Amino acid sequence: MTAVNLRSDLARLNDADLTARLEEAWHQYESAEKPRPGPLHSLRGPIRHPRAYRFLRSVWGFDGPWWFVLLGTIVASDKRVDEFLRAGGPPDPHLTLCEIRDMVDEVERRVAKRQAMAS
Repeated sequence: MTAVNLRSDLARLNDADLTARLEEAWHQYESAEKPRPGPLHSLRGPIRHPRAYRFLRSVWGFDGPWWFVLLGTIVASDKRVDEFLRAGGPPDPHLTLCEIRDMVDEVERRVAKRQAMAS
């Protein structure tokens, strides 16, 4: 299954900025308190975008009425709401790892493009 990549923000970064962002994300991930990995640990899902990751995280972590789950996940997937709820707390290791994987995908895409151009 091919994922839908909505990470145009990463594609617009130059190599140096992408490298710096990747290094910063690794430092955040290494300093974060990691929960015990479960079967869905840092699964990105079919859509590559931070809002989709927050949405999926909130769906996986709640068991309740379907309408409440839907309303809660729509609200919780908004970055401003997520930042408000975390209010200076440690970075979410799930979201940070998803971000790292997206950046690695972008690096691999660039390498493949450059190799194709060199051939």
